[in-house]
Amino acid sequence: MRGQDTVTPHPRPADHTGAGPRVAPGRRTRSTPRRGPHRAVRVRLVWRLFVQGTAVTFALLIPVLVVLSWLEATRGGLDWVPGFTAAVVAVYLVALVAYLRVGLFIGPDSIAERPFAGPTRTIPLDRVSRAVLLDMHRSMSVPSRPQLFLLDAEGRVLLRMRGEYWRHSDIALVASRVDAVLERVPKPVTLNELQESNPRLLFWFERRPWLRP
Repeated sequence: MRGQDTVTPHPRPADHTGAGPRVAPGRRTRSTPRRGPHRAVRVRLVWRLFVQGTAVTFALLIPVLVVLSWLEATRGGLDWVPGFTAAVVAVYLVALVAYLRVGLFIGPDSIAERPFAGPTRTIPLDRVSRAVLLDMHRSMSVPSRPQLFLLDAEGRVLLRMRGEYWRHSDIALVASRVDAVLERVPKPVTLNELQESNPRLLFWFERRPWLRP
């Protein structure tokens, strides 16, 4: 990562005696200390997800609407079509606004996370004592994507960025703003491997294989 000091090899996993979760063998670096105030930056979710979701929704909805309209037309009644269309457009606009609302606001001393619903959550950068950057396969049939975990002194996940939702350049930007030890896992891992070795890094449903999509 740009702006980091020389990488020091780390031949064994992190100390398991502490409170933090284990990590796979990797390399540790320390981000370059922040020199003066950074310009505040906002990063957004990738548009690909919204476009794909829209395409799937309308691909399922349009045939149903056509069939229902044809059935109603044979009975001479289509009064419900304008109202139904207006409801679909309203739901779509609400989803669009919610999607645009999601983002991270990266300031000189904190990261503010704005979710789909609920209040904005602020993470002071001085609470971040460690970061883990790795590539993870959801399954071996799909390419690996980067995952960034920001952890506090007790190993709790303060922020997680997944490559499915964030641009790789934005993940690198957030990692560069953190003045903490950054540990890179050199080899891609699977979700099952991470569940076995570092379950505290995962969401609750990811720790339960029967709930995974």
